[in-house]
Amino acid sequence: IAVLPAAALLLALGNVIGANILNVLFVIGTSAAVTAGGLLVPDIYYYLHFPVLLLLFVIFRLAVSRKNKAISKLSGFVLTGVYIAYLAANYLLPR
Repeated sequence: IAVLPAAALLLALGNVIGANILNVLFVIGTSAAVTAGGLLVPDIYYYLHFPVLLLLFVIFRLAVSRKNKAISKLSGFVLTGVYIAYLAANYLLPR
């Protein structure tokens, strides 16, 4: 991997990420299409899982949007803290 030019490495990374997204969407779409009642999504997804996913994404993007593109210790602690709080909420909230 070290001998590849940066553009080729980015292209390969884009292919891997794109293929994973396509596979997930294809599997979910096919499952929803062949299931009689569609896929049921629990309510906890809407008030816990998805909002935490968006929060972690925003924190991560803010952390790496600086000049050096590195995550600071403070950002790491914040991300870890949000994840621990998410795990606790996921365990403690009623289903």
